[in-house]
Amino acid sequence: MSQVKASREQFVVDGDKVIHPPTGTIWTAYPGDPQFSALFMGRLGEALENGDEYDRREAHAVALSLLEERIWRG
Repeated sequence: MSQVKASREQFVVDGDKVIHPPTGTIWTAYPGDPQFSALFMGRLGEALENGDEYDRREAHAVALSLLEERIWRG
């Protein structure tokens, strides 16, 4: 098992959703809200088939940062 650092480049912002494709995790927020309203964990925090494992707190912090930034980008 290899702990992998979650980087901003691994995330996709789609409107009010932030998606982490490597784990299938999705954070959603209400329009204009910087905090998430729902979370689908996907495989975050689990060892993936390739042996990679992403820390939940680290990925969560990146996702929240991206949710906040989407408001300023308008």
